[in-house]
Amino acid sequence: MMSQLSILAACSIVATAAPAGAHGSAGQSATNWRSEVDSITVESSGVFATTTDLGDHIEVTTDGSHEIIVFGYSGEPYLKFNQQGVSINARSPAGFLNRSAVAPKKPPARFDATAPPEWQRRSSERSYRWHDHRFHRGANATQRSWSIPISVDGNSANIVGQLIYVDPDTPSTALLVGVLALGIFVAFAMLRPRAMAIVSGLLVAISSTAILVSQQLASTEPWQEQLGATSYSVAAILSAVAILAIALSTMRRIAAPVVLLASVALLVCGGFARFDWLTHSQLPTSLDHTIATVLVTLTMVIAAVLAVFAIIDLLKTTETPRREAA
Repeated sequence: MMSQLSILAACSIVATAAPAGAHGSAGQSATNWRSEVDSITVESSGVFATTTDLGDHIEVTTDGSHEIIVFGYSGEPYLKFNQQGVSINARSPAGFLNRSAVAPKKPPARFDATAPPEWQRRSSERSYRWHDHRFHRGANATQRSWSIPISVDGNSANIVGQLIYVDPDTPSTALLVGVLALGIFVAFAMLRPRAMAIVSGLLVAISSTAILVSQQLASTEPWQEQLGATSYSVAAILSAVAILAIALSTMRRIAAPVVLLASVALLVCGGFARFDWLTHSQLPTSLDHTIATVLVTLTMVIAAVLAVFAIIDLLKTTETPRREAA
């Protein structure tokens, strides 16, 4: 009875968590678009711009020797860089619209592009990043230029860049590794199930940790905004550690239920939550694309094999008492 309940619980977890994970719940979603800064149209040194976080943000840096004004969507002053740091115009509609990647159609009335600027200090640093809706691609476009108007010491200029569609390659290496791993781990589980669980837990714990670190390195988001990616990765690591711990222990009676629940959690948090990595060209990680897709595929294969063999063990333990009673 307990075995059957464990199987039902695991299936419920997959049914409820997998749809959310399949849409890139593990932090920033993968994409096929790459945004690049081409130039700053002003003959002046000490002003730099780059895109970050898969093109979600632009970051402007100055050496402090210039006053830079970044203009909003209606031509109003939006940001000001000078020796004191970075200030934002509290009346700029861009300041409200840029709070979200999906901006409302109309900001509240207090955000008025025609009102005199009300500068509020945002940072004493000489660098600032923000999400800008001028990055957004048009319908059916595979490449689009974008421009952000600025002034440098009163001289008009533009930060010019382009948004490029990068066609995703078929993850052939990841698929090949997945097929080979499936055969190897199934054979391993049939011959040496306990050793297979130990190796699996160790491998997945290492790969999940590598993915977690790589996501942190690739993002400029504050830690509060990375909780989604962090929680999924931590859950995957803890699931792998649970599998490793139970495989190394002598608690055989509860081994199958623990491995089943941990492997399903691992499949969701370490696999389904990053499934979009297998179908996109631009990934939110500092890892090489091939390495990242191989790690995700390997995690999914290992978790699936562990779950299947744990279910088989549970069914065996359910059948044994029935035979003895007969």
